[in-house]
Amino acid sequence: MSCRPVSPGVLSIIKSIPSRNLVMLDLWHGFQLPHDFSPLLSTIEAFPKLSTLALNYFLPGPTPLDTTRPSFSSILHITLRGCSVTSTDLVYLCPNLESLNLSLDHVDRSVAGHMDPRPRWPKLSRLIVTVGHTTRWGGGFTTLGAAEVQTVLFKLLERRASPVPHLELAGECELTRDGVTAVDTDASRRLARLLAALQPRALTLPVHAGFHIPDRRLDGRLWTEVARVLPRLRALTLRRVGADDWELPDALPAALAQLQLRCLFVDASPVDRSGSSRYSSPRMELERVRALDALPSKLLAALPKMRVLGITGTAALPDAVVDTSEKWGLEDLRKWRKGYGERNTRWWRVDGEGAERKLVELWREYGEQAQQLVENAENYRVADLAEIYLDKCRYEP
Repeated sequence: MSCRPVSPGVLSIIKSIPSRNLVMLDLWHGFQLPHDFSPLLSTIEAFPKLSTLALNYFLPGPTPLDTTRPSFSSILHITLRGCSVTSTDLVYLCPNLESLNLSLDHVDRSVAGHMDPRPRWPKLSRLIVTVGHTTRWGGGFTTLGAAEVQTVLFKLLERRASPVPHLELAGECELTRDGVTAVDTDASRRLARLLAALQPRALTLPVHAGFHIPDRRLDGRLWTEVARVLPRLRALTLRRVGADDWELPDALPAALAQLQLRCLFVDASPVDRSGSSRYSSPRMELERVRALDALPSKLLAALPKMRVLGITGTAALPDAVVDTSEKWGLEDLRKWRKGYGERNTRWWRVDGEGAERKLVELWREYGEQAQQLVENAENYRVADLAEIYLDKCRYEP
């Protein structure tokens, strides 16, 4: 069930629903502040099978929740989108929680309390941390910038989150804009402290592609810090965000070589400009697909323990979004498509050892299954990937 906007009166109506079998509740809270825990908790108690709870812009005051009250053992997944630091006290009441998707509101008072001494949350399997855009709250409220909210979030997690196998950083978490160079020294240090505290074995980081003049003194420092604090990191996903194409630097494979990765997924999806008059030129588009086409072999050479590789963004943009007034390169693009098709995501396994290592392309579903296995296996072994080495898994167009 999804409901917006939510008030105590609306929660009373939801609570009175005759069926007790509700398993998902998605609540968008209204503008009346501060919000109150009491009607919310009373509503949750009415549904003993509730497994997924999503709260949007839930901003209770700074008074901590009484965590000695009866817990909600059925809840497995919580989303706190644009919420306050105090709202995270709900995590203490969910002993069987598996995943938490967390973002804080940018109103300055809503992030207060992140340094208060509190026990650590119960252990999770997956934690998604998102820094969003400017708060929706209007005049009369002081708002924080994305960098300030990121700092608050990271400090909150350092103090309260337990080690988590899967960590995903998303949204406006600006850590790198090219996949190699750190945004700045402070961002690199904040990330290192967070990773040292949470010790994920699978990590997803955003790449804020866009124009910038990189500080070459920071080349590779991001991955030097990650390798130092996460020597057992086994799976990494890099995902392009923003309004610009990700121009992968030549130094990316060497920078990632500092990690002992078994699985790497690079999401360099091209920007969708179909609704814009700003189209890519055939020359720029051809350069993009050629760079991605050359990347797998470079990563194979740089990552000796890699067993699974996936790349999104390999297909060329359709002719409709390429400026046809520039004829140069269009024919080359068509030839590229003829050879590689329109598959936007490709997966490979690594066959052989040492100098005999080579990439063998897989059907997409087998690549995704292998990624999940590497990420989820508590004690990963190469033998666990035996299934993707069957003949049926080889991609044959």
